[in-house]
Amino acid sequence: MNKIWIWLLLLLLGFIGYAVFPQALSTAASIDKVKAEGMEDKLSVRPEEGSLPVAGSPVSNNDYQLKMEDASSEARDEEPSNYIKNEYAQAGIFAQPELDQQIDKWIASLYDQPGFDTWKGASREVLPLGPGLHGWVVLLNQGDRQVGYLIVNAAEDGGYQLTEYGTGSKPLYSMQTLYQGLVQSGIIDSSVSYVDFAADLTIRKEACYSNGLQALWKVTIDDKLHYFDAKSGEELPDLSEWLSSRPSAETIFQREPAKPKEKVQSLEMPEFDPFEHAYWLTGKPVEDLNAENAFFKLSSMNQVTYTVRLFAGKVYNPYAVTGVHLWNDGSLYAALDQDGPRYFMFEQLQQTGQWFQQPQE
Repeated sequence: MNKIWIWLLLLLLGFIGYAVFPQALSTAASIDKVKAEGMEDKLSVRPEEGSLPVAGSPVSNNDYQLKMEDASSEARDEEPSNYIKNEYAQAGIFAQPELDQQIDKWIASLYDQPGFDTWKGASREVLPLGPGLHGWVVLLNQGDRQVGYLIVNAAEDGGYQLTEYGTGSKPLYSMQTLYQGLVQSGIIDSSVSYVDFAADLTIRKEACYSNGLQALWKVTIDDKLHYFDAKSGEELPDLSEWLSSRPSAETIFQREPAKPKEKVQSLEMPEFDPFEHAYWLTGKPVEDLNAENAFFKLSSMNQVTYTVRLFAGKVYNPYAVTGVHLWNDGSLYAALDQDGPRYFMFEQLQQTGQWFQQPQE
């Protein structure tokens, strides 16, 4: 009798093994296949309930659970979380070590310059700027404090161009700044925490970049569109028509060959409020300022304000000119003050706006 029970038990265990073990092998094989095909982005790291992943921070096995997503699914009900998108973008940097090395060189060239000391030892997030742009925004952080950013684009010769950079606690495309702008505009209630806002996938947040001064957030809430400046977080007018008619992504960046850019000379000028003296509204623009003489000429000029009409004339902004960087490759960058200095290629600014000098009293 005891032998009969033993045989029944062995048959039961065999049946369970037959049902379960192939499934375990299938799952393991799927994971191996995903890794072999370079599809690690299908493996998503999901935070346990009550925890919040911090972009760019190391992941502990004790804090997160690995979940396999269906790679063959034709459609998903929800788009990936911001955390998953960020991890995917960060992984892309490892596939482009030369980009990471170039960013290292630029940061090392700048953190000895006045106002850039917070860049030394800063951690960074490197995120794609948008489909078709071949560009990246590099966000720099000291702990939980944001200290600056760089905009980088791919050049025709396979190198990388430094398109824009700046310091301060409001870098370009800061999600925290966008959140503050939405609260101040009354679009979302102040009772909604930043954590909930960042995790809310029903609020669609799209980064749109044409050039630095026309960098914006396109936010969709309850099928209604809102537009915000990507640097200051200020609400912008309806830009739907402008977005639909702006140049294609391929023409936004100039694909010029990259040149070695390692050393920089700095010129600093005092900050000021352009609205205290409206000479830029009634005066004549400076006509003899160019890339060859700007570094030295600006050092002898009074307050200089740069003005530009943005978004097909919908916005007219003045900016205080607060500095100039001259790199060893001959390229010149001028600093415009907008919640901290933003350095742009001088030639780009020449093409889009005008310079005004405060008259001598």
